Amino acid sequence: MTPAREGVQGLLESASVHLGRREFREAQLAFVAALKLDPECVPALMGYARVMHDTQRPAAAAAVYQRVLEVEPENLHANVNLASLHRADHRPGDALPLLKAALRVDPDCEPAHREMAQVLSDLRDEEGAWEHGRRALRDPIVEYPYDGVPGQAVELLALCGWQAVNTPMEHAMDPRGVRLTKLNVDFFDPARPLPRHH
Repeated sequence: MTPAREGVQGLLESASVHLGRREFREAQLAFVAALKLDPECVPALMGYARVMHDTQRPAAAAAVYQRVLEVEPENLHANVNLASLHRADHRPGDALPLLKAALRVDPDCEPAHREMAQVLSDLRDEEGAWEHGRRALRDPIVEYPYDGVPGQAVELLALCGWQAVNTPMEHAMDPRGVRLTKLNVDFFDPARPLPRHH
């Protein structure tokens, strides 16, 4: 390994530690330093884009993901993440080719199918949206962690359609008191028993 490559690797490891601690300024500085040594370092670009996203700078994150795709056009995560940013910016037409590219790389990519379902819904293709929504779910039942005392949880069952299955309602629940299960009624087999709830 060359000294420059060792330097990049060390900076990436440092940035990863800072990201884990949510020390975004320090992580950003480490990624920038790595990119000065290797401007086409995809892990550094992806990490830098994540910092931009996590610090509420979507336009900057989109620009960095675009740079990743110039270096590595078939990068799965850059395609999906940039598509997600375009969809959030009400640009489903720009998101669509990125998601098609992602699904060419990995036809079973659940995040790509989730985004595609939303994009096609925005484009009024409900049949296509439904199909990608179905493929985004390995199981129509999603259980969330419970951090409270065993046996004392309120067992909450939330019924939703495919369009709402990704709504992060679990963040509104107290994981110490509520055991949340979401059930997608569009894809649930009625012969299957319901999860425990009360």
